[in-house]
Amino acid sequence: MTGPALLLSADDVALAVDDLDLPALLAGELTRHADEVGGVRRVPGGNDADQVAFEDAAGGVFLLPAADLRLVRGAVLVALAARELHVPGVITAAVFGSAAVAGRYLSVIARCVPNLSHVAWHGARTAGQLGQGVLDRLELAGIGVTATDDMRRAAFGAGLLVLAPGADPLRIGPLSPGVLLANATGTDLPDELPAGADQLYVDDLALVDENAHRNFVAMRRERPEAIRHHEGWHRRQSRWRGERRIEADLGAVLAGAHPGRTHVDDVVLVELLGADALGTTLADGIRRVAIENGLGRRLTPTE
Repeated sequence: MTGPALLLSADDVALAVDDLDLPALLAGELTRHADEVGGVRRVPGGNDADQVAFEDAAGGVFLLPAADLRLVRGAVLVALAARELHVPGVITAAVFGSAAVAGRYLSVIARCVPNLSHVAWHGARTAGQLGQGVLDRLELAGIGVTATDDMRRAAFGAGLLVLAPGADPLRIGPLSPGVLLANATGTDLPDELPAGADQLYVDDLALVDENAHRNFVAMRRERPEAIRHHEGWHRRQSRWRGERRIEADLGAVLAGAHPGRTHVDDVVLVELLGADALGTTLADGIRRVAIENGLGRRLTPTE
């Protein structure tokens, strides 16, 4: 560093995030298909495994914990998918992932997903491992929470399934009609899940080519006549099952260029390809709130 920089801790980020309209912030980025909406840019400094450095338009440098920035971004993308593609009405969810990761996701989802009534967490036998702060946030929002180490039990009756980063492979059999599955792991699902989907979306179509190694991208390139039938094919033929096409990205749905879910009983899969990105739009929003509220610590040039 050549000058003073603002260092933000994980606690600083959590406080700043609470003052942001996260869905609006990320929706603006996705509809513009640009990651520089906020006017900041990545610069050398910190360490991608621990901290990431950004510079604002005035030349001010600030550092954020990379893991927290990624988790918040992924959780907001899940929230946007739920808001746009879930069946209208009350939402029950199942979240799969470790306590630390699922806790951060739940903190964001509780704020950003309207009509969420209950969450089942797959990660431990007791919800207390999520931490009292997360449990208090859920209680304040009127959201019930249970915990189980049984995947099928967690998913039973849930209309929204959330695979958080690092979650175990989802082994729950065929998805029920109307389910929305948001995959933020950056890894492949068992083949039967994308094969059983009626509609498939991504967060940003611009990210598909660099994810050519993913199974759902390879599957969509198969010849339709080579696609094998799976349980549930008695249902109405869908574009994904028949043509293996990606319907649209969240940006198109948010902008009104695509209608989104077309049938209440569709199984909808959303692959969040940018959930692990160190997004500048979110970073800039955190920076602005941190400065307004006096969060963070100023580093000296030698630190």
